[in-house]
Amino acid sequence: MLCEPFGSTASSLMPSLEHVSAYFGNFFEWYDMSLFGSFATQIGSAFFPNASPGAQALRSFGIFWLAFATRPLGAVVFGHVGDRYGRLPVLLITIGLMWFATLGIAMLPGYESIGMAAPILLTLLRMLQGFSLGGEGGGGMTYALECTAPANRGRVGAQWQVAGSLGNVFANLFAGVLRASLSPEALASWGWRLPFYLGAMVLVCGGAIRRRLREPPIAAGATPPPANPACHAIQTNGPRMIWLLLVTVLWMVYGFWATVYVPSYLTSRTPEPIDSGYTIAAVMQTINMGGQLLFAELADRRARATGGDEAFRHNLLAAGALACIVAFPLTSLALEHAGAPLATCACLAVAVIHS
Repeated sequence: MLCEPFGSTASSLMPSLEHVSAYFGNFFEWYDMSLFGSFATQIGSAFFPNASPGAQALRSFGIFWLAFATRPLGAVVFGHVGDRYGRLPVLLITIGLMWFATLGIAMLPGYESIGMAAPILLTLLRMLQGFSLGGEGGGGMTYALECTAPANRGRVGAQWQVAGSLGNVFANLFAGVLRASLSPEALASWGWRLPFYLGAMVLVCGGAIRRRLREPPIAAGATPPPANPACHAIQTNGPRMIWLLLVTVLWMVYGFWATVYVPSYLTSRTPEPIDSGYTIAAVMQTINMGGQLLFAELADRRARATGGDEAFRHNLLAAGALACIVAFPLTSLALEHAGAPLATCACLAVAVIHS
């Protein structure tokens, strides 16, 4: 049985407590993950003071990317736990781990205080963040969708994804406010730690909310979980998992292409740099989030009109993936060779295509 009492009917547009909790987790998981990149320069200065500025940034970004190495491991481990022992333990453990890692980064003394232990502990805490995000990503989405009627799952899934994107945006905005408000010395000394403290405080509230949740009802007559859910999933849904993995990789490539590569390239390209590159990237992300909500609503309406037929969702996803494969290289050519107006239009168009 689905979680019908959780406000999942077609006429209910207000998210339920279960949905809000899942959105909250994805928002702050990505907020905490993105903060590290936003303050990579200051973190590098605090934990690698003896290196050159370029080496500091390089090492800091190296630790930043290590979180993405542990993310798949977290997804596998917590996926197993969720299938064997329930969804709520995963939601509580992942938010607890992210709280511990985020608070740890905020409080961790720099190299000048504890020597080499500082960058080692920073690396471990960052990897713990990635491990936590891997579990939150699958666990939060699964919980939200299992608390939703099938004809509304597109909307709920899109809202969950948009919540994560908003976490990234909020982290960047917070970083911008601090850079504008504090001196470079204050930002490097203690200012960069403030957003981590805030994230840890709010995660405590999120954990309290999640303690009030309940497990999604189990379908009547459902078989007990297999001894090894990961192997069972591969055996029964291997081709579909590979297809969705490729689509997800494409999705992530776009995310970092739009938010990291595009603004950096536009503001430094020769012979015609575009000073508004970061503004263009923000507009791209806004268009992409709005498009996700619109296309998800379109898919849901089609599913309700056809009595739950999923063919339209599959075709929409396949068409979007194919269009992205074609659009990315064309947009890259426009970024390199076209004038500012055409390059900007190409970026905005690919945002719509990707959504």
